[in-house]
Amino acid sequence: MVLSYPADDRVAVYDIVTGTTQHYFAGYSKKDVIHQMNGSRVDDALQYLENTQYANIHFDPYRNLYYRFVRQPLFDYNINDRETHLKNRSIIILDSGFNKVGEYDLTEKTNLSRGAFVSEEGLHIQTLSEDDDFMKFITLKPVKL
Repeated sequence: MVLSYPADDRVAVYDIVTGTTQHYFAGYSKKDVIHQMNGSRVDDALQYLENTQYANIHFDPYRNLYYRFVRQPLFDYNINDRETHLKNRSIIILDSGFNKVGEYDLTEKTNLSRGAFVSEEGLHIQTLSEDDDFMKFITLKPVKL
């Protein structure tokens, strides 16, 4: 079982047979900011906005890769305007041995990484759409450089 915790730059790999866990570095290459929470509502909002957060992780059985989502820290925002709270996203790419083999900064605005999925065509990530009747996706396919 591969786990991605929001405040940990490592992934945890739990072996259900032996009951052991191993950790592998899978952090973002740019400035990585993660501070402890203080507990007040305003502090919680600042914690979310100004800290790196690691999100979902997806396995790609067609390429034998893992894709880990990263929400980058945000410093240019208005605490009272939710429209300014959309964080930039990145994807960290790991091989089957959990070695970091790539990283990609998304240029598309999305707050919908939970709706991501993998197919033979690549990693599909839902993006913001002007029409609620249609779901819009970008598709990323890793290439070896």
